[in-house]
Amino acid sequence: MHDGRRIDDDWGALELIWYDCGRAPYFRGGQLDFLNQAIRRAELDHPELTSEFELYFHALEDAFGLQLPRQDIQQGTVRAAQWARRDS
Repeated sequence: MHDGRRIDDDWGALELIWYDCGRAPYFRGGQLDFLNQAIRRAELDHPELTSEFELYFHALEDAFGLQLPRQDIQQGTVRAAQWARRDS
């Protein structure tokens, strides 16, 4: 869900099949274009991240306001994500 509506570019699921730095993984102008923009922002803001998946997950956290279970992702045992806490 993004801004209260379901998004998936009509593929039925949000799945990362490929991603190369500097190239948008989703259709430009489509429902997931905001993720393309978040990924590009992550690339520019975090040049120390060299893994495309690290950049992608950082972009997901930023775009959706998530706090992803990084250790579980790295170990391959992802169970869930939590809403990030916003400090005001």
